[in-house]
Amino acid sequence: MFYAAGMVANDVADREVDRVGKPHRPIPSGEVSVQEAAGLATALFAVGLAAAASSAGVALCAVVLAYDFLTKRSRVLGAANMAAARAGNVLLGAFAAGGAIPWAAAGGMFAHVFALTMASAFEDRAAGTGGELRAMKWAHLAVVVGIGGVVGGAAGLAPLGVLAWMLWTAYGKGDPGGIVRAGVLGVILVDAAFLMGAGHLVAGGIVMTLLAGPKALGRAIAISGRKKE
Repeated sequence: MFYAAGMVANDVADREVDRVGKPHRPIPSGEVSVQEAAGLATALFAVGLAAAASSAGVALCAVVLAYDFLTKRSRVLGAANMAAARAGNVLLGAFAAGGAIPWAAAGGMFAHVFALTMASAFEDRAAGTGGELRAMKWAHLAVVVGIGGVVGGAAGLAPLGVLAWMLWTAYGKGDPGGIVRAGVLGVILVDAAFLMGAGHLVAGGIVMTLLAGPKALGRAIAISGRKKE
């Protein structure tokens, strides 16, 4: 619910920019009014808060709104904010389950999504931007190695190996869109890594099967770090 609410709120926040750059989008085209979009976002946030029923849900709601209205224009602050939202998903699940707080998992997710969001900036530039993209490649792979150091158990290294291979291949092609697609799918692999590292092999395996959904959907709808047009 928070994700859907954030997407709607993002369109509200971008309405003036979209009037110039993307006039065909729902709000600037007049298909949906600002009031309708804001009302839908509010309703989705309310449902999410009711379902979460915790301070973690309130915090995640605030992080999502901060990204939409305050930080996303800054490459670094926006990346950190997006990463905090993804890490917040991990913590929200832990609060709901009532178990120990998985700080390592939240930190690993933060690091991966921060690197992913930083890399997504290359989508607005020419593919294969030389040394900067190569430096991002090694930084992103270093993040994966770092996650491997805190994943908890050897079984968790298998999903990370898949992620490292996907990133290596995408960066090697110099295709920013492919890098982002690999990184977005990598969110699933990071989740699976921490589950399997903690000994939850079946649960981790089930999470890994979720890769099939985005891959199939991606044949019809491009997976990107940017807002859809």
